[in-house]
Amino acid sequence: MDTAVQVLGGAGMTTEYGVATLLGAVRAGRIAPVSREMILNFVAQHLLGQVKSS
Repeated sequence: MDTAVQVLGGAGMTTEYGVATLLGAVRAGRIAPVSREMILNFVAQHLLGQVKSS
């Protein structure tokens, strides 16, 4: 993600490319103490509209 911002420069922070909207989520994912499975569960539930796994 940082590479995308570096390549696009200031334009990478505009809404046209959609990189800036993902930047915060990606950086939070690097420092948050959560497992890969927790992230995949969140994505499936919130972005794909799947039911919560038990």
